[in-house]
Amino acid sequence: MKKVSLKSSIKSQPVYGLVTTNAVDIRGKAFEEVFMEMIFANNTLGKNYVNFASGIKGDEIFSEITSTLDLQGYVTNPTASGSIDLSERILHPKKVELFDVFDPENLRFTRFNSDMASGAFENSSSEFERQMLMHLTPKISRLFEVKFWNSTSGATQVAVAALTPGVLQTEVSVQEQALVAATPLSVVAVANQFDGIIVKMIYNNAAVGGRVKVVGTTITASNIFTEYGKVYAAIPAELMQDEANVKIFAPHSHKQLIRIFNISETYRDKFGVEGTGANTRYFYNGIEILFVPVAENVMAAANPMHLVWLCDLESDVETIVVDNMPKPRKDKYYDVVATMETHVAVQFQNVLYVG
Repeated sequence: MKKVSLKSSIKSQPVYGLVTTNAVDIRGKAFEEVFMEMIFANNTLGKNYVNFASGIKGDEIFSEITSTLDLQGYVTNPTASGSIDLSERILHPKKVELFDVFDPENLRFTRFNSDMASGAFENSSSEFERQMLMHLTPKISRLFEVKFWNSTSGATQVAVAALTPGVLQTEVSVQEQALVAATPLSVVAVANQFDGIIVKMIYNNAAVGGRVKVVGTTITASNIFTEYGKVYAAIPAELMQDEANVKIFAPHSHKQLIRIFNISETYRDKFGVEGTGANTRYFYNGIEILFVPVAENVMAAANPMHLVWLCDLESDVETIVVDNMPKPRKDKYYDVVATMETHVAVQFQNVLYVG
């Protein structure tokens, strides 16, 4: 058995029946490099964009305290005023899995036959398995990131679809309702479904979430600065007392739109851009922008500590078991098992923009 943990990053779900080949006739020498697609890095996990609650096997209690204060005049026998409210939620990560089977026999007439041992029974290629793991590990990691931000349960889709949209903060907007309807299910099995962070901001604990609602529009390179201004203006003043702890979470496409917008500015870049390459950082009015797999025309502003990724081990999403299927079967499988759930804390201080 091979149990491999590759600390990596990146996208999309593998399909059943791995290893379909479009091989060429074996002639000459194979080029050493195996080309692979470029995929987004899982920065939510790799750079700790949010609050990770790991080591959770079963139920976990999440508590919040809020209060109101009322100053009153001194008397000998005072009357109680104000309030202290404690709210608690019991959450447990859902157990999920990625499993696929592949037939090494399909590799016998490809470049990967070069490291197969002699004998008719021998068709394993360690080079292929190494290349497969290098390819799959970041894709699997990315898939979990996508599910964390941009997924929903069937029950939540039904519940939100039944709501009557309105303009009040306590009502779902037309845009939010449409977003939930279009959001992919987190997993196929109903019992293991969970809501991603964005959907949980909209609808949480069987009610419309307490987020600060901002109704947006289609974001382009010409209006992106204006739309970020709407998010910035909606951030509660309490959070802005320590603006280093406030982040704007935005879709990856905004990186290009921001660059295009800045080029059109004559005298200065309105969006701050620092660094180069993978270490480049983007800012709006001093607030750092973090690019994550949320849907287009969706942004959130929050203290990252209020956005919680619940799991057993963070490394589970990057650990792949590769082994033989039970004999007399001759194919192999890979398997990834992890647990996952999301939680949004201090809802009334989180801003959600949906266009």
